[in-house]
Amino acid sequence: MRHAFLLVLPFLLGLAGFALFAPHSPLVPALIVGILCYTGGTLGAEWFRRRPSLLSGITVSLTILAGTSILLTGWYYLDGRLHAASMISAFVGSVLTTWLVALFWRIPPPTNAESTESNETRFHPIDLFFLLASCLSAGLVLYTAWRSGTTESIRTPWPLLPAGTIAAGTLAMLAAWGASLRGHRLTIAMTVAGATIAITGIAPLVYQLGYGFDGFLHRASEQVLLSTGTLTPKPPYYLGQYTFVTWIVTLFSLPLRWVDLALVPVMTGIVIGILAALLPRERLSAVPALLALLPFHAFIATTPQSLAYVLGFLALMLASSARDEHTHPAPALAAVGWSLATHPLAGLPFALLTGALLLGPKRILSWIAVFAAALAVPIAFYALSKTSGLAIEWQSGAHVFEGLWTTLRETLTPPATRVALWADAAAFVAWMTPLAIVLLAGYRLFHDRAHRGTTGILISGGTLLMLAGAVFGTIGTFTFLISYERGDYAARLITIGLLLLAIPSSQVFGERVKTVLQGSAAAAVVLVLFLTGWHASRMYLALPRHDATAASHGWSVGRADLEAIRAIDRDAQDAPYTVLANQTVSAAAVELLGFKRYVHDPASGQDIFFYPIPTGGPLYDVFLRATGKDPSRDTIKEAATLGQSDRVFVVLNRYWWDAERVGEALASTTKREFTFGDGAVRVFSYDFSTSTNAAK
Repeated sequence: MRHAFLLVLPFLLGLAGFALFAPHSPLVPALIVGILCYTGGTLGAEWFRRRPSLLSGITVSLTILAGTSILLTGWYYLDGRLHAASMISAFVGSVLTTWLVALFWRIPPPTNAESTESNETRFHPIDLFFLLASCLSAGLVLYTAWRSGTTESIRTPWPLLPAGTIAAGTLAMLAAWGASLRGHRLTIAMTVAGATIAITGIAPLVYQLGYGFDGFLHRASEQVLLSTGTLTPKPPYYLGQYTFVTWIVTLFSLPLRWVDLALVPVMTGIVIGILAALLPRERLSAVPALLALLPFHAFIATTPQSLAYVLGFLALMLASSARDEHTHPAPALAAVGWSLATHPLAGLPFALLTGALLLGPKRILSWIAVFAAALAVPIAFYALSKTSGLAIEWQSGAHVFEGLWTTLRETLTPPATRVALWADAAAFVAWMTPLAIVLLAGYRLFHDRAHRGTTGILISGGTLLMLAGAVFGTIGTFTFLISYERGDYAARLITIGLLLLAIPSSQVFGERVKTVLQGSAAAAVVLVLFLTGWHASRMYLALPRHDATAASHGWSVGRADLEAIRAIDRDAQDAPYTVLANQTVSAAAVELLGFKRYVHDPASGQDIFFYPIPTGGPLYDVFLRATGKDPSRDTIKEAATLGQSDRVFVVLNRYWWDAERVGEALASTTKREFTFGDGAVRVFSYDFSTSTNAAK
């Protein structure tokens, strides 16, 4: 081990020299990749002695990248600027730390019974068949998504995608099941990763201008960090993602937008693929089983919340492996540290539960950590509401029990049928999935005596987090958010709970599927048909939909929205202006114009952005009234007061509810109107400094 470190040391010193004298040298990316490969291969063999070198090497490489992001986050909060030199230095520091941990924190060698050769399956031509089937079908999904990409505002991507898209994605997932029957780790890892990326990669390819609205805000912050090396004011969250994205963009000269869009979908595939290196051979069927249980809708867009989920989930699996399979715990600690740096509130439950797993179920401190994981986020929000004035209304008494009973009743009630076979089937799968996860986890707890301690921590933590989410959603009302987003924070706790329960549940599900598939032909055919329908529905549920059973809230950013934003900025001629627009348009404006203008509102004590903040706020309240019950000039003048400007623009999209009536009312209050995209977007201009825009 020391000789291996001495071999890599000259390259680290050379990279440090580039950081001082030539940080933008084209040799820097090559050195980074070389050091990652060498360190990953060497330490992977040391830390994961019973696992394939490729998968263990990728895990160690992720450990180094996690350390790099953590160091950059710390450097940022110490008022250091992020540039090529500091980014190279952080990477060198992370590699050195990893090697020092390897040198001074050794794990016991495996016994003869644990030898790799006796436990691993050799590659067989049938493995190649499953691998090709997975790659071709996953590639077809991504190709059709790319060909179906649009710059128009859409509510759901499914009408744009060919009918065979779901069939191809389902085939990729079935190929992963087939690979699990043979038990070759690399084949399972590659088929599962391909199927995962096929599902999570659809949104970035179809929504060519961006999906949702959170991503636009985060990319704008990343762009500022990339350009200036800092953010002002310093955000208390998200730096784990921001620093990593800017690290890749700076040192590898890649486009920021595509690095950001691809980060979570690709990381999700890599992480699930890595699980094939962590589980013992008899449990490898749990890896494709995860495809049937994971909430893929949480991983189709890059946000700090989603990245924290991925990293936290990886940390839990690494910690479980360290406890049960005698692998090194350092990768688990690095992954959960990265999760905390990315989103502290999302990473905190993962951190406490990772610690509990590493300590083991026989220590009282582990169970204290399990209970703390469930209570940490609600307590943090309660403290923020009392100390920082965060607008949260807290309920108590009979209202809580009534709300919990309502939640339980709604959870256990099957969805109503709409006489639409596909939509009804998908709705049933959506309702059944969390119930199946809970039931399978309970079965695992009572039938897995050998690993009951690890399983007990995961199931206890998951159950308590789901209960905490239900209670939190009942007693806390986030009044600072838009009404239909006020349950999001509680729902995130439930999502983390389901991720925890999915680990033991997938092991039960995978074992039962493998048993049936290796049994009678008739039972295997029935099960394959069931898996086909289940996976097809899960893939359909991963993306926004508009069918007989559900209608997604949001519309995507369209080309006409960007044209309107640019036209408004030109029309203002550098004069201060305020815009009333919906969430999607506001998010696109942030990415397009940056954080251009804020004013301080003495009445509320808030800083008002010149577009409505997508999560709510006083300016958004004015927009809702101006495009709803009171589209009057007086209402719009309130926006001028809030934004401290004479010019106000109102953006009205064709898809907005009651758009025709509101448009007529707004047109009667101003003589200046612009249209974009053949009427897809209408912009009404007001100038309260003159009488030129007097009502008709």
